[in-house]
Amino acid sequence: MSAEDDLVQELVAVRRGWGLRDRSLGRRTGPHLRRACGIRESADDREVHDRVRSWLTAFADELPPELARAVVVAFALDRDRQYRQLTQRVAYLAAEQSCAPRTARRRVDHATRLLARAALRERPADGPDPFAGWRLRSVRTVLRLDTALPELHETCVVVGSGGRGSARLPVLHESRVAEVAAPDRVTRPHYTLLPSVPCDHFDLEIRFRPGHRPAVVWRLDAVPPWSLDADLPREHPLEPDGAGEVRIVFGGLKQRHAYGLTWD
Repeated sequence: MSAEDDLVQELVAVRRGWGLRDRSLGRRTGPHLRRACGIRESADDREVHDRVRSWLTAFADELPPELARAVVVAFALDRDRQYRQLTQRVAYLAAEQSCAPRTARRRVDHATRLLARAALRERPADGPDPFAGWRLRSVRTVLRLDTALPELHETCVVVGSGGRGSARLPVLHESRVAEVAAPDRVTRPHYTLLPSVPCDHFDLEIRFRPGHRPAVVWRLDAVPPWSLDADLPREHPLEPDGAGEVRIVFGGLKQRHAYGLTWD
């Protein structure tokens, strides 16, 4: 299994029974989760509880509201809903969200998967930080959808601290293009930039193909990357100009958050 699958299984084990209220929580917390939460080998159950709770709460706050609530209920973070079995908590969640228990359980599973994905993105690698000392002064991107095949043109201005000699330049950002929405992966086509280091300025231009120009596009501003598999926000609408182009500029980008545009 992948590291993501392993962490999902560890989270599934924690949410069973009393969830975080289980007295044997320390023994039920696996190595991937302990590392993600910064739990020491010598930590007692109280410290394990506090660290896992803080970790779950921090990541849940970045999820869509119904999925964040699924985490709170499923892992027994809600002090007023202390049921001894996960099935009881799922039943409560279903009633609260006016959906079938099967739907509530799917939301719990989906939220658990997103937690694992987020943790692996945020987890520091072993050894020195390969991004330390680097920053993106600017990124200029032109995404051409008006050509026979999509074309992505990027220009980056990179600033590094001194003393690195001839060290190889690390990959300082990810670019993601989802031109066709797949029901099991994304909800709408989009383009995003995810900087791995501080980024001062991001200039994005998208040129749409004649006859396939959307009436409206929406700005994606500091979207958590794991939510790109969920419903993308429809905020800050923009209209393509007469030539079918949209241009937008972002400043002061947060690391490991997505910036870009989405459309129907």
